[in-house]
Amino acid sequence: MRTISRINIKEWIAFWLYSIKQKKVNMKKIGLVCACITIILFACNKDDCPQGYTGSDCDIQIAPASITLNSVDVTDFPDAKSDGSGWDDSNGPDIYFKLYRNDSEIFTSDTKSDVLVTTDLIFTDGMPFNIANVDDDYTISFFDEDGLLDANDEMGSFVFDMYSSLNSFPDVIHIENPGGSEFDINIHVDYNF
Repeated sequence: MRTISRINIKEWIAFWLYSIKQKKVNMKKIGLVCACITIILFACNKDDCPQGYTGSDCDIQIAPASITLNSVDVTDFPDAKSDGSGWDDSNGPDIYFKLYRNDSEIFTSDTKSDVLVTTDLIFTDGMPFNIANVDDDYTISFFDEDGLLDANDEMGSFVFDMYSSLNSFPDVIHIENPGGSEFDINIHVDYNF
């Protein structure tokens, strides 16, 4: 982005004012100069940075006011519990997730029933979901729902950054094999400024 130094503009204005005082220019030239100065000043103050960036070189990322969670895709997850036994006795796990901000639950997904390991899960119910505190700590925890009589099994719980000042606003926050797990998670988001 091209910038014009304020000193150069001040010197230019001073030169024209001196010329007027010395009666070396006529009023048409003064009008033309004033019009040029106005155009230059408005052009220089225009923010040409893409959305989410600022600075003279558009290299400073602006924290979004909020982030919209559009969907969560799970393309891989553990096919058995850590002890080797299956999630359910006769079929695949019934998977859902919870999203926590600073250890407080803020969202619970729908449940995908009897999921096969080869199935890609796409969670969209209850979304889009708006998240306002983008710099807080976030945890996504996945569970196998076992009904009213048994406790739900936690399949995995992972801390992640909803926003980073260095991430360049990806459309998808990708979490692959967190903590050595078999999970592969894609969180689809939009940034709101």
